[in-house]
Amino acid sequence: MQIDPADGTEIARHETAERVLDEGFVLVDGIVYVASHSGLLSAVDLDSGEVEQLVRLSTAPVLAPGAAFGDLIVFGDFAGAVRSLLHI
Repeated sequence: MQIDPADGTEIARHETAERVLDEGFVLVDGIVYVASHSGLLSAVDLDSGEVEQLVRLSTAPVLAPGAAFGDLIVFGDFAGAVRSLLHI
């Protein structure tokens, strides 16, 4: 949810397709990336609230925050794999 800090009104909202627990968020250039518990990655434009990308990273749970490295967004999954995708 995006809230106007001046008056507290809601500007935009994005409901994730799947449950997000404590996976954390990665914010790069106005795009917020979040992986669900089941490995689905959402990328949401903070200005518009539009979903920019949905991709299945893994079938294993993603249980830790991701990170940005240059042009890559990186998440690790419970199976021990590290998955990355290009920043959009």
